[in-house]
Amino acid sequence: MFKDKRLRASALCLITELLLGGFRCALAMMTGSLALMADGVHALSDVWVSFVLFFVLMFRVSNDRSKKFSPKLINYVESSAVIFSAIAVLFAAVAIFDRLYKTETPQIEYLWLAIAGTAVVMVVIYFLAKLKQRVGRETNSVTLEADGYHSKADLITSAAVLLSLVGSLAGIHLDKVLAVIIAAMIALLGVEMLVSGLRSLISSQEFDQLSLIEWCGKKLSAIPFVTATKRTINATTTVLYKLRYVIASGVVLAYAVTAVSIVPLGYVGQKVVLAKQTQADLPVGAYLHAPWPFAQINLIRDGDVRKANVGLIPSAVTQRVSDGAWFSVSSRTRKDDNTGYLHTGDQNLVFVSGELLYRVTSPTKAATSYPELDTMVTELANSSLWELVSRKTYLELIQGDRQELADQLNSFISRGAEQLNYPIEIVSFSFESIQPPGPVVNTYRKLLQARQLKVDKVNQALTEKYFQLSAARANAVQIIEQDKAYAHAHNTRAEGDITRFNSIAQSYNRKPEAYKLKLQTESFQRTLSGRPLTIADPRFDKHDYRIWSAKQ
Repeated sequence: MFKDKRLRASALCLITELLLGGFRCALAMMTGSLALMADGVHALSDVWVSFVLFFVLMFRVSNDRSKKFSPKLINYVESSAVIFSAIAVLFAAVAIFDRLYKTETPQIEYLWLAIAGTAVVMVVIYFLAKLKQRVGRETNSVTLEADGYHSKADLITSAAVLLSLVGSLAGIHLDKVLAVIIAAMIALLGVEMLVSGLRSLISSQEFDQLSLIEWCGKKLSAIPFVTATKRTINATTTVLYKLRYVIASGVVLAYAVTAVSIVPLGYVGQKVVLAKQTQADLPVGAYLHAPWPFAQINLIRDGDVRKANVGLIPSAVTQRVSDGAWFSVSSRTRKDDNTGYLHTGDQNLVFVSGELLYRVTSPTKAATSYPELDTMVTELANSSLWELVSRKTYLELIQGDRQELADQLNSFISRGAEQLNYPIEIVSFSFESIQPPGPVVNTYRKLLQARQLKVDKVNQALTEKYFQLSAARANAVQIIEQDKAYAHAHNTRAEGDITRFNSIAQSYNRKPEAYKLKLQTESFQRTLSGRPLTIADPRFDKHDYRIWSAKQ
């Protein structure tokens, strides 16, 4: 049977393709490439289908010689084998989709090994396709020649996998997208085989492979809109072909522009060569490098201030009166409270949360060496917060100066960042909440209200005391000043009297008679003041008086 050249070529190609499929799967497991794994499963699916069809063909050829079984039974066996193979292929496609759904984009290892292995596979597939086509032409086997063209189609799939691996060197990760496309191709192959097998089984005819793509193409070509669209595409293609040199020149020029990058103000540049990032910050300016995707310069904002939420998060059963107020937990929902609390230095529980602002001092170093910098800084701030709380008493945290506590926490975080060589600078930290546990907040509020009432009463008493003292002191000062003024007035009058008496004494000593006359005159004035006066002139007779009133 294997004297037939077609069978020998088919057997050789099947064994080689089986080895290539296994090699690709092993290479995928070593490197972690999902696209390479899907390509390997796709190749093994084709091999499996080819094996089934090969053995069915051998069974049919053998029966044609021996005539042991009826053609109907042969068709039944052939259709059943195809349906079984289709189900196996569909299971393989579902398994790939399931893995893609559960797996995040992987980090491909041994990338150069994957590229070299895929290139070798492509070379072998190319020679296998050529072998099938040559043997098919020599033996007039349309099936074998068509299988050669199918191998060339598989070559395109492997080329796409190779391009995705090369793109990974430049930071273009298409591995998962390409794996989805290949898995869809596997599913399409399974559906085509399943429909073809069921059609052959129902009609009891010889198996004929159905191409859903060709079937859909024929159906769509009967639609006028599709036909018009096809004519438009052909006309557009003709125009583009005439302008091929202009378009090619524009593409080359656009590609050459990718070798120039500009770092604007407010940014620093990070050079990436074959997916390897440098740690040097490129300052503002223009730079020339290898074209994309071999090299590029990523822009990173310089002096970017980031925020990290530090501390614990209240549970869903907590209640707040307003934003910024303490949350509380009612007695009805206390058993459902799963809020985390921190232990203070005096073995009490306290809830603490805050906001940290920090600046990245070296953006390139942060992106290269610390890709999870935000998470790492948040964890550092949390550990520093726990350390601070464990060193403070309950009252120091609840009633202490928050700015002083924030400054201490800043020093803890800065020291930890310096020890861990984090490229950050602490800008500020502010506490959003420092409060007792939610279930005891209402009781603590009553205690604070009682303390506040006590403080208010004491303050009122002190205010009244200081007011009375101030009033008494002001009254005393007023009395003292009045006494001082009264004494000063008496002293001034006494001094004036002394001066006056001294002046009178001096006058008396100089002219005693005149002073006596003055005293007599003043005495007369005081005595006769307000009384009628009779003035008598000695030259007149006493009976001849003239009487004048004192007012005259």
